[in-house]
Amino acid sequence: MNKNEWDNSLMEHFAPKKGELSLDLLMEMIEEVMDSTSALLQERETPSRAPVTKTYNISQVPMIPVSELGWANNEDGAEGGSQRKTLEDWLRPIGSSGDDFQSKIQAVVDKMNVGFTPSDHGGNMRKYIQEVMSYLVFLKSLTMAITNFNASAAGFNFEAFLSVLMGGSQIPAGQTGDVSTIADFVAQLGGETVPVSLKLYGKGSLKTGGSFTDLCHDLTGQSARSGDWASWASQQSGGGGMRYLVCDKAFQEAVDKEGNQLGPLSRSGNIRFHEFDITVGNLFAMFQKTSDKTRNCVASDGDFMTRLKAWDDAGRRGPAPTLGTRDETGSFVPLPDKQSVGNAEQLALSTDPNDPGFLLYLQNVAAPDLRALGDGAPDLMQSLAAAYAIYVEENPNQANQFFATTSNIDNVVLKWAGWDGKEDTARDVASAFKKEYGISIPALRSKTTKPKGPLLVAFIKFNNDVLKKQDPRGQALQSLDWQFNETIVGWYEGLSDEAKKIAILNSKGYIGRAKWEIPDGPSRTLGKGLIATLPIGAPHVQGMLDKIQDEVMQEVFAIFDEMATMSEKLNSYFANGLKETSKEAEQGAEAGEAAAEKARKVAAV
Repeated sequence: MNKNEWDNSLMEHFAPKKGELSLDLLMEMIEEVMDSTSALLQERETPSRAPVTKTYNISQVPMIPVSELGWANNEDGAEGGSQRKTLEDWLRPIGSSGDDFQSKIQAVVDKMNVGFTPSDHGGNMRKYIQEVMSYLVFLKSLTMAITNFNASAAGFNFEAFLSVLMGGSQIPAGQTGDVSTIADFVAQLGGETVPVSLKLYGKGSLKTGGSFTDLCHDLTGQSARSGDWASWASQQSGGGGMRYLVCDKAFQEAVDKEGNQLGPLSRSGNIRFHEFDITVGNLFAMFQKTSDKTRNCVASDGDFMTRLKAWDDAGRRGPAPTLGTRDETGSFVPLPDKQSVGNAEQLALSTDPNDPGFLLYLQNVAAPDLRALGDGAPDLMQSLAAAYAIYVEENPNQANQFFATTSNIDNVVLKWAGWDGKEDTARDVASAFKKEYGISIPALRSKTTKPKGPLLVAFIKFNNDVLKKQDPRGQALQSLDWQFNETIVGWYEGLSDEAKKIAILNSKGYIGRAKWEIPDGPSRTLGKGLIATLPIGAPHVQGMLDKIQDEVMQEVFAIFDEMATMSEKLNSYFANGLKETSKEAEQGAEAGEAAAEKARKVAAV
């Protein structure tokens, strides 16, 4: 397409006709010119370089639109495929740098330190340009994905980004039931499909955790997605595993001379990558050495431990042992089947005497001792019952444990008293509460005072009258001899792989659908520990860019300059009503032709 043909085609599309104008048409013309010349790229020895005439910055580096939906795997051809494909194309040179997270991230760090030269590829300018742009786009796009979004969105973007980098795919969120997985995406590592659970936190707040039940499904091959990584899992200790990539970020935002922040693109810092595996083989030992919450997940009943060991030693013949209790004669009694304690809202808020909820017991049992609160007492009782409804919804198998965590009650009372939710103001609100009403907040739910706290008394009666009758399974679980000490680690490690999986599926955390959490310190030191530190932010993109300001890259960036000018002018032209007297159309056409001409020049290299 010569210049006259370009101008005529451009003006034809600019002509006002039935609202059919589209900037996409013009972009397609540019892409057509560039695509038609790409086949002309030829290998040659590195030419001598002319002096650099212009310094480019991060704004000249292309960036894939940051979109978690767009970057997600597009197996069904749904929205987002083009962005995903574009991102894959840009990151392909990085993807060839190794077959694990450490080597790929370290490849970026190395290029940031040493830069690029055409000689890296024997003078092959095609590969040189492709590699340079790949790393620049990687760093700029990741910078925007992490620094320019809130914590939740940044996490989703990061997840999508890494799944593409590792040749994998994201696992849709929102799965429920016994087949859910704790994995966020799968990655292609060393020729194997590997499940990865990704965590991204700010510096000093790193932690690892989630649903223990979902983790158990993954380790024992119960989740619906386990077949995707069965080959890799079979090679792990005990025949099951989950890879954890635990990252923390620390950024600073640049300011001008007056102290004004310069915006998201000025942020600079690093992301630290930590890696460890949780496997069937190391689960009990790892969880025993972290937090109390996590240690409780792998607790086992003493009687079950004895029966499982005997079954394993006898060659695992017959049905595998399960949890249960003993009757008055010492005979084994299986756990009752799971029973719902009823609708959470009804169980908490019902005031029907024939089908009472916790609220009715508060009104009948606790209310007389809450007279000091005056007219606000009914509102407090309503708030406490509403909090119980949420608790039951989240902990259906632990409906009788609401008062086991003091914050469940104290936070409700504090907020009723005007607390703003900040830790440093809670003490002042609690002090004011006691001064005004003559009773402390802990005294309302205390089990050690005489008499017991009125809120606790109401719940105890509610538990005896209602919950015990509706949740025999929960009561049976409460009566078991749960072991939390180091003894169970030796017992567990002495079991066969098959018996270990039976132990996992009969652990306290699995049965109770508990949450687990490994705090900051252990999350950094488990497994491989720190595997890479990636500098990120505009200054680091610029540092990499400064190392490649040679003649060839000058010409490449000049193309993007012209394309940016074309886009700017045409956007202005369209936005201002396509006025015939406007110069924007002509300027856009000139920039487009200039971009095409420069593309031909680069292709001729």
